[in-house]
Amino acid sequence: MKKIFLIMSLFLVLGGVGNSLYAQKGVVEFYMIGGPERFDFTPGIIKYEPGGSTGVGLKYYVKERLYCTGDMIVSMSAHTEYSDGRRHWAGRRDVYYSTIGMGYDLLKTKTISMYVQNSLGIGYTNFSYPVIHYIYPGTNNFYYDDAYGRVPSWTVAPSLGIDFKLSDCFKAGVAYTGRYLYLFDYAQALNLKLSFVFH
Repeated sequence: MKKIFLIMSLFLVLGGVGNSLYAQKGVVEFYMIGGPERFDFTPGIIKYEPGGSTGVGLKYYVKERLYCTGDMIVSMSAHTEYSDGRRHWAGRRDVYYSTIGMGYDLLKTKTISMYVQNSLGIGYTNFSYPVIHYIYPGTNNFYYDDAYGRVPSWTVAPSLGIDFKLSDCFKAGVAYTGRYLYLFDYAQALNLKLSFVFH
């Protein structure tokens, strides 16, 4: 993370002194994103394997390089198996969330734009994992069962990305996004991004 913020600071300085900066007030971008995602929160005794996320969103430039944004994202862990040597269980985690926020282009040239943004929203998590049930407390007589749950939450999603202009109407890029659900649950994703630009 320190390297990421160092790079952000570098581009902020370059964006401030660069000679090839371009404003685009009133421009609308519709984008699609998708890529691998890692989950750092693990309920129960199972550790979810990294999965992926996908979604769509909109950007609207309200002032030169300042824009508002909104998106809808679905992220899923990989099908994860757990075993104690006698029995196998499968766990899975799906997260659905929608956010709105603001962003700023730190650097913009004719072909490249680098931005930072932060969004707030709501979402919920569907998950399954194995739990231990002791038949007699204090003994080794127990069995496993599958538990399922749904947890609604607020969401904070800071993001740093870079876009490359393909034509007047298309952009392609990559974005790193961190996502907080409550304060204890954090996930991070590295997404590819395809944008359609409406002038």
